[in-house]
Amino acid sequence: ASSTGAVIEIVEALLQTENEADRTKILEEAGEAINDEFSQTLTGLIKQVEAQGQQPELLERLKGINSEVLRFTMRRNLNNGSK
Repeated sequence: ASSTGAVIEIVEALLQTENEADRTKILEEAGEAINDEFSQTLTGLIKQVEAQGQQPELLERLKGINSEVLRFTMRRNLNNGSK
């Protein structure tokens, strides 16, 4: 199981990456770390930033990353559908 620290590391890497293709590569390399726990931690982080209301740019980037993670996991689940 991945730890919150690992999730934060991946999220930070995604935040520092400007284009979606490179972010997808990060998600692919993270592999099984991109799971329900990852999504829940990311959602929690978004809620935390939203509640603070001090970093609208960060909030928008996190929401964008969340959308990309959802697309990534849906694609991966479709591709793994034969399991």
